[in-house]
Amino acid sequence: MRILFSSTRGTGHARPLLPYVQAFRDKGHEVMFAAPEQLRDMIEKADVPFAPVFRLPEEQIQESFKVLETVPKEDFFKFIIQNFWARGSAENAFPDLLKLAEDWKPDLIVRESGELAATLVSAKLAIPLVRVQVHNSPAEEWFLEFAPEPLDELRDEIEAPVGAGASLQAERAFTSFPKSFDPTQDWGDRAAPYRVNTSGVVGPVSGDRPAWAPDNGRPLVYVTFGTVAGNESKERDAYNIALRAMGSLPVNVLLTTGNNMDRALLSDIPENVRVETWVPQADVFAHAAVIVHHCGSGTLIGTLAAGLPSVAVPLFADQPSNGEQIERIGAGISVFDLNEDALKAAVIRALEDDSIAACSKKVAKEIAALPLVDDAVEEMLRV
Repeated sequence: MRILFSSTRGTGHARPLLPYVQAFRDKGHEVMFAAPEQLRDMIEKADVPFAPVFRLPEEQIQESFKVLETVPKEDFFKFIIQNFWARGSAENAFPDLLKLAEDWKPDLIVRESGELAATLVSAKLAIPLVRVQVHNSPAEEWFLEFAPEPLDELRDEIEAPVGAGASLQAERAFTSFPKSFDPTQDWGDRAAPYRVNTSGVVGPVSGDRPAWAPDNGRPLVYVTFGTVAGNESKERDAYNIALRAMGSLPVNVLLTTGNNMDRALLSDIPENVRVETWVPQADVFAHAAVIVHHCGSGTLIGTLAAGLPSVAVPLFADQPSNGEQIERIGAGISVFDLNEDALKAAVIRALEDDSIAACSKKVAKEIAALPLVDDAVEEMLRV
């Protein structure tokens, strides 16, 4: 069979699709990954055939963000989903994605939550469609609530048959979030998402210790704010606050900046802090005692699967919702009002509170017991 994967431009949206890509390939299926051009390097490094789709022009993206500053807080997600994700990204990507589907003739389309052009292609060509959730359930509900109106308008414009393909409400969903993390209990007429262990296993520590994890008897605290925050002036301050907070603690610290941030923008780096652009997450988890992170879904799920306590510093988008769930299940502390004292206190508590450590390990066992990606792929093929 031919499986077409479709993603928006963010690496945090595209990466969750890659375990499924590999699983389909391992089973002998032909795959293609459609995404904006800026993801080409990441996809081709994974040795996956890449098809570029037109992305929202950068000036239009920046204009949307400027308009967001005037939108009331209670309308934020409605505005961005309807005008950025649907009327913006989906409308721009649809022609390229439609032509690709007409020429390549996939048997199934696998999209990530924010990539809505695939729903239009599915409706137009009656191709089965499934969704890989890159957000927790509350954030997914925002898409299900706010996206149908603009998508129905676009379906009318492209003369897609009503009811053809899979609607947002009906499409089968797959998620790496464990049930304990999910506050949604009533799924109504929809099927609950199929929960999948995509994290792999953190192996035992072996070989020489890396330079960023010195063997001096101090615990290692890993600080990461993802790949986007370093490119945003408002969020960039989080790095320097973290540096000041960690410098006076009796810990070793590894801070990664991602490729978007100029290291020169960091303030004075304390002696106990090692700064790297990027380190494989699994390598860090094998040595770390606490993870300080922005609550991006990829880092969060990896932290939960590794059984490590979180100190969550939500910055934007669905991250505050993730931070609320971390505190609800007891797997860490969330710092919603970021300042040096609050972050320092949260790290100390995460290192010392046995209940947080116990809860984190319990969630890790829950994730380890979930079906693997191979099982999820078989479920997708049933669609």
